[in-house]
Amino acid sequence: DIAAPGVDILSAIPLEREPKIVIAGNTLSAFRIDYTTFLPTQPLTSPLIDCGIGYPTDFPATTAGKIAFIQRGDITFKEKIDHAADAGAIAVIIHNNSPTNDHEIIHDQLTYTPSNPPNIPAVALTHQQAQSIIHIINNQPTAILQATLNNPENAYAKFSGTSYATPLTAAAYALLRQL
Repeated sequence: DIAAPGVDILSAIPLEREPKIVIAGNTLSAFRIDYTTFLPTQPLTSPLIDCGIGYPTDFPATTAGKIAFIQRGDITFKEKIDHAADAGAIAVIIHNNSPTNDHEIIHDQLTYTPSNPPNIPAVALTHQQAQSIIHIINNQPTAILQATLNNPENAYAKFSGTSYATPLTAAAYALLRQL
């Protein structure tokens, strides 16, 4: 007989917690954009760079290795994230362009699917959250804003029940069959 555990089994799937962004000493709770790459379990820290709306021409030549700060609007989130990756950004923060539709920020215009995620992480901020960052960018253009994105607690999901135990048992049986 073969059996697998079925209660609170640690998985290899990062725990979906609210991503945190630390910029200019402010900690902001961000929204993970559906179907985008998981944030690393170790904090991702890099300078933040203003990339306008996210058109290919909006990305400065110095974008590589930085976190792209992109305003919502005009083009899809997928296009914004893909353009950022093409410019060499290591992550994307999309901020809302209007305070009246903040609830739509993570569900807007995304055409990624679980089978074709982007290759860099992306999160979203509300209009209100982005205002302090925009103020610094507009009033201190030479300021270097460091952004740190992380998955709090560096945790992985735990699963329970037959829907998790069954694949473990089937995989173990398949390995044993090959012997």
